[in-house]
Amino acid sequence: NLDSWMRPSGKLRSAKIIQWLEPWLSTAEEREIDTELASECLGWAYLLPNLAALLPAAVWSEVYDGLARFADNASQGDCGGPDTDQVLAGELPLVLSYQFPEWEQCRRRGAAARSTLKTGIKELLDGNGLPHCQNLDLVRPLLACWTRSSYLARAAGVSLWGSKTQLQFEWL
Repeated sequence: NLDSWMRPSGKLRSAKIIQWLEPWLSTAEEREIDTELASECLGWAYLLPNLAALLPAAVWSEVYDGLARFADNASQGDCGGPDTDQVLAGELPLVLSYQFPEWEQCRRRGAAARSTLKTGIKELLDGNGLPHCQNLDLVRPLLACWTRSSYLARAAGVSLWGSKTQLQFEWL
C-alpha cells in the first residue's frame, strides 16, 4: 500500500517499505505462481529505482535478484496461465530493461521479453484481434499487460513488435 508509505513531504519511509518487503522477500519464491504474485513482482520492479536511495544495498540487491530470477525462470517454461506467463516472462523483464538500460543483462532480458510478448499476441489471438475462446476470461489482464508493455517500449524508444502484431493489438 504505497499511500501508507508516504510522508506528508511526499517521501517514502524506508522503515515502512522494509516492513512490507522483508516478509515478501522471504516467501515470494516459495509461493505458487499466480496473478497476485506476478502483480506484486511488477509493483516492486516499478519501485526499484526509488528504492535504491532508501534501502541498504544488500536488501536492494536481494529484491533485484529475486525479480530477475522470476523473470528468468518464467522465460524457461510455463508459469501458470497465459496472463501470468505474459507478465512474468514478458512485462517484468521489459520493466527491468527499461529501469536499468545500462545493464547488459537487463538489455538481454528486454530483447527476450519483446519476443515473448509478440509470441503471446500471435498465439493468444486469432489473427483478427480476437482471443481464442479458452482465453476469454483473460482478455482484461492480457490487454493491460500488453498496453503497459507497449507504453514502456515506446518510452524506451524500442519496437515492441512488428506492424502485423501491432495491428492485432489494436484490433483487440
